[in-house]
Amino acid sequence: MQLVWSDSNTPDKSFIRAWNDLMQKRLFTVLLPLGLLLLFLVGMAVIEFATPDLPDNDGFYHIKLAWLSALKDSNRTSHGSP
Repeated sequence: MQLVWSDSNTPDKSFIRAWNDLMQKRLFTVLLPLGLLLLFLVGMAVIEFATPDLPDNDGFYHIKLAWLSALKDSNRTSHGSP
């Protein structure tokens, strides 16, 4: 965002230069975090959706542990499967 004055009552050049520097720094401080967030999200999406199946055994064991935990909880209350 550039500050441009067209009339004869222009402020001094140092004010315009300082304003333009401030806007460039502010734009940089907003766009850099957003760009890094976008890069991170795209990278995580590529990793997450690279394969339709579980890519490793760790996910299988987490699912199995959750199922066993639910089975244990249901056996306490109703003696049935989850």
